[in-house]
Formats: sequence, structure tokens, C-alpha cells
Amino acid sequence: KLARVPTGNRRAFRRIDKPRKKSYAVLIGVDLSGSTGGSREVELRRMAYAQASLLDSLGIRFAVAGHTGCKYRTDAPAGSRDADLATAQAVREVRQVYGDGNVGLATHKLAKNFAEPWNESAKLATAAFQACSANLDGVTMQTYINMLCTQPATDRILLYYTDGQMPAEDHDNQLTILKRQLRRARAMAKQPDRRLHVVGIALDCDTPKKYGLDTILVDSDKPDESVRLVVEGLAERIARTINK
Repeated sequence: KLARVPTGNRRAFRRIDKPRKKSYAVLIGVDLSGSTGGSREVELRRMAYAQASLLDSLGIRFAVAGHTGCKYRTDAPAGSRDADLATAQAVREVRQVYGDGNVGLATHKLAKNFAEPWNESAKLATAAFQACSANLDGVTMQTYINMLCTQPATDRILLYYTDGQMPAEDHDNQLTILKRQLRRARAMAKQPDRRLHVVGIALDCDTPKKYGLDTILVDSDKPDESVRLVVEGLAERIARTINK
């Protein structure tokens, strides 16, 4: 691409790699917050595992990650557990942005990256996902979209698994980030050769619809049907992109 150098009349070449044909990158993001414990945790793992196996059989690049997090007080009294945690560099950096009060730190567990094979190690890592702590949807959505943006594909799809309110922790801060990231995703969905599409996989809820997300509703009391709905739902969405 020929671009003018802002400091003079010279011109400089900048290389941009664009996919020449349809290609896909899919990120499976699984809610591992405390509310998913028990049967819901098992169901989320089953759906993610089945989806990953399908993508592998189709030769589509994909990653599998789980998301959780914790909320800490940056103004905690001396000697408390949160005060000890607040000495960590990560919390100090968050305090610089949000000030004193409650802040959330997200944790993302990567079972398989895009370039890695769907082998025994990745399968075991997915099967070992366990529910714990909170869910920081704003930071998580930003992280997942950033991960997909690194992939040179014409169509990038985020399957965002959740079982409840978005966001439930660090609500005000996370809500601001979440709305901003979903506006970003809607803008990227209109790009002709590097589209990004976010699909909410809603287990026993319809929360993603609140934010205008394309949503697949699944019922934890019907595990086999839930797996089928998610697998067929992604296949349908991929088929839609072929004529675009």
C-alpha cells in the first residue's frame, strides 16, 4: 500500500497481508466463574470440547480459553488479605487507573492457542477447566477480541460462553469496558475481508441478548441438545459468511 510520509513529499511502501480466499479463526471462550460450578461446569466443558473437536475435523484454526478473575480492595486495611495482595505490581497498576476502592483482576486460562494442535495435552487442559471466583466480562471481551485480531483470517468468530449476568463483578468498570469492546466488535463485523463476529452461548440465561449479541440459548437440563445447538449454530454462521 502506497502511503505518503507526513514529513515530506517522499512516499513509502507499507506491506499489508490480506487473505486471498475465505479463511476462519475461532476462539472458544468459556466462563469459569464460581456460578458455573457443579453440573453447569461439566456442561460448559462438554460443549467447548465438542466444538473444538468439530473445528479440528474441519481444519479451522481455533483456540480454547477459560476466563475467571478476582475482585480486590485497593484501600484495604493494613494486615488484611486484600492489603497483602495489593502490594502486587498488577494491583498497583490498576489503582493508577481506577483509584482506591474495588478493582478486578481477570485470569485467562489458555488450553489451546491457534497455532497449537488439538492433541492430548490440549484436550486434557480443556477437560480440566474448573470454576472459581468471579467473571470480569469487560477485560475478558477485550482480551479475546485482541487475540482474534492477531489472526490473518477473512472471518474471525468469538464463541463467548456465559451462564449469567454480564458483568457481575467490578460492575461499573467492567460494564464500561464491555460496551466499548462490543461497539468495537460491531464495527469490525462490517469489514469486508477481516470480519469479526461475537456469538453469545447462553447457558440457562439470555444475558448476551441484552447487549445485542447474536445468541445461542442452551439448557443445562438438555445436555445432548445443547451440544448439538452450539455445533450446528457455528456451522450455520460459517455458512452465512460464504455468500458475503
